[in-house]
Amino acid sequence: MAACGGDDDPQMAFCDAASDTDSFEAIFADFDPADTDAALEAFRTARDTEIDLRRDAPEAVRADIDLLVQFLDDLVEGLEDLDTSSTGRPAIYDEISTEFDQIEAASGRIETYVKANCDLTSQTTG
Repeated sequence: MAACGGDDDPQMAFCDAASDTDSFEAIFADFDPADTDAALEAFRTARDTEIDLRRDAPEAVRADIDLLVQFLDDLVEGLEDLDTSSTGRPAIYDEISTEFDQIEAASGRIETYVKANCDLTSQTTG
């Protein structure tokens, strides 16, 4: 089990960021995928959060974080390219639906890593 050390410890920074589920959940509070402007902003914020998380991520979870970042990039790109006169469901949602299982698995592996390697009870928030 990896121990988290001082403030400059990448493992501690990763553990702190990865275990802050409240901030990530806030990104998707009141999420409405039909509101493409709000969805685009939420997906951009989520992508940026994952990119920040990857900076201090251990090698064991980097590939999974990369999958999440790519998935969010695809969502952002699909919504940015959306015809604004279209009133139907954005096609990108259907296009990426085949990736949901892979994304869910990657998220699960990251969560498992955090539970196994981040001693959340001994960490303090700054």
